[in-house]
Amino acid sequence: MSVHISGELSFVTVPMLNKNNRSLIMNNSEIVFDLSQVTVSDNTGVALLISLASYAKNMGKKISFINLPKQLLELAEAGGVKEILPIL
Repeated sequence: MSVHISGELSFVTVPMLNKNNRSLIMNNSEIVFDLSQVTVSDNTGVALLISLASYAKNMGKKISFINLPKQLLELAEAGGVKEILPIL
């Protein structure tokens, strides 16, 4: 299954995205999250990726992230978490 995440990843949008995508993870064995349409992100965007990856691991599900915007990738690198995220 492929899921497109779009728009702004911020403290306003991330809580609902986290909740909705956890439901998708629970009901699917494998999901690819495409972030090519994310326009703006701050550290809460990185927190979302960490949260989803951790949840999927705990549920025994496989997820991956593709097409991360440069800004989000740089934040993950700066935070030292890029290596623990399933980025393709």
